[in-house]
Parts: sequence; C-alpha cells; structure tokens
Amino acid sequence: MTRLSPMMAIALGLLAIACAHDPTPPTAPVAVVPPVVAPLAFATPMQCGDTAILVGMQGDGMTLEVGGVRYALERTPAGSGARYVVAGDPATVLWSKGDRALLTLAGKDLPECVKAGAAPAALRASGNEPFWSLTIDAGRLVFDTPDPAARLEAAAPVPVASGEGLAYAVAAGGRVLHATVTPRVCVDDMSGATRPQTVVVTVDGVRYAGCGGEAKAMLVGAEWVVEDIAGGGVVDGARATVQFGEDGRVSGRASCNRYFGAYTLTGESLTFSALGSTRMMCPPPLMIQERAFLEVLGAVTGYAFDDTGALVLQAGDGRTIKARR
Repeated sequence: MTRLSPMMAIALGLLAIACAHDPTPPTAPVAVVPPVVAPLAFATPMQCGDTAILVGMQGDGMTLEVGGVRYALERTPAGSGARYVVAGDPATVLWSKGDRALLTLAGKDLPECVKAGAAPAALRASGNEPFWSLTIDAGRLVFDTPDPAARLEAAAPVPVASGEGLAYAVAAGGRVLHATVTPRVCVDDMSGATRPQTVVVTVDGVRYAGCGGEAKAMLVGAEWVVEDIAGGGVVDGARATVQFGEDGRVSGRASCNRYFGAYTLTGESLTFSALGSTRMMCPPPLMIQERAFLEVLGAVTGYAFDDTGALVLQAGDGRTIKARR
C-alpha cells in the first residue's frame, strides 16, 4: 500500500473541499434598463382640469402626450386656431388656441386646457331684449338682468370642450345656468358692435343670446394681407398689410414703403390717425397703389367681417380695404 506524504495529503484534502462547492462563479444580476424615450421638442405643458398633457414636436410632426402615452397628430382645417386629430383615432381631437386648447380624448371632452401658469380665461358677454350680462372672472360667475330676482352669483365653473367652443354649467341655490361660448363673429343687434364670440345662456330654462369677448381680440396679432383696395384689387406681386398692436399702434407695408400710426377702436367704429411712412421710391404702379391705400386707410370709420372671414375696413364715402390672414 502506497503511503502519501504529509504534503500530498494536505493537497488532496484541500481539493476535496473545493470540489464540494460549485466552482461556477455566481452570475451578476442583470440590470433592467427602461427604453429611452426622446423628449418632445418645443414641448408645452398644459393642464386640462386634473389631466396634465404635453404638446410638442417629435421628428417632423406634432405630438400629444397624455399619461405617458404619445399620440401622433394630423392637422385638419379649422376656422380659428390649429385643429389636430390623432392619426387613426378621430375621437381624439386637440384644438389649440395659443395659451389654451380644447381636448377631446377618446370621445370624452376634457375641461379647457390652459398653459402652465396661465390665469383662467375671463369671459364678459351681454345681450339685449332684455338686457343681460354674464361675467366670469377672478373665480366668480355673475349673471345679471334688470330684474334683481334673476341675478345669479356663484363660484366660476371649469369650462369643458363643446363642439368648437366651451360650455359652462352652474347649479347654485336651486338654480341652474348653462352657457356655451363659440368663437364665431357676433354682431350686437342694438349697437352694431362686432365681437369675437357668440354666447348662449340658459338660466332656469330661459334662453338669452348675445355676444362675448373684446373686439380688439379679432384684430390684433398676425398681420392682415390686403387683397383689394377700393374695388380695384391689388397689383400682382405687391404686398400691402395691416397689423394692429395691443398698444393701439398700427403698422405694415403700404405696397412700397413701411407705414405706421395709431388706431382707435370704440364699439363698431375704427379710425386711424397720425399715419406716416418711409420715403423709398418704387415703380409707378406700386406708388399709385400705395397712395390709394393710405388715402382710404386714413378715411376709415368702421369695419366688418364678411362671410369668408375677411376683414373689411370701411371709409365714410363707401370705399373699402379688404384684407385676410
């Protein structure tokens, strides 16, 4: 029998201990990495009641994000603002109007969406026969008529999308008020003043119709491009414009030169004053058109919107300037 040396015995003992254990090193846990979702470019956070949304760009298209789900938007024709429908889902519609938007999500109308930090929209509307007024501002709603018993005051409700506009509903003291506000040009049937919203209010079953918003809101913002001066059209390739500022200033291109001045808007009347321009010379047809444009502009006393939405500036002698955005 072969005897093992002391060193050999120790080595065999260590080997036996090592073999009693799994020689494979433990596998390190695999980290689960969530998919990387690229942030939306130019994203605008908005709040629709209790629902937070993001509207921004992804690639070359507009995208809506709600609850972590993204929807590709396709633009569709709209009378005002920018209207989008989710690709493949016509029951999801976003109607953007600057700092505000209307959202219908899978057929459900959400409260009006406001840009983060924006104050709630104020509403001032009125009508005639009988005279009535509706004010929603600073968290309060007040409906009033000459009859004190018809007055209704309550906390301002959160508006919800309704077709192309907004709907308000209030129940207070056993009384009920519903109001719909549609961004459709409205002409006061007594004063002739033009306002940007058509408003219908129902209080305790009685219907009141009238106008809302401020006339200036229809004029300021993007420039109006002139398409006709005193019935003579415009010179091919010429550009005449009118741009109204919030500060009561007016400016634009008169065909050849830039012009500037002031405007005054009071109810149904509109006038221009202190008109001046640069003094660059252009070909005769442009100079003739420019003189006609500035002459009619200086004689304007009122304005209207035709059935196509064009702005018609009206001089006292019947001449007009027609412009469109």
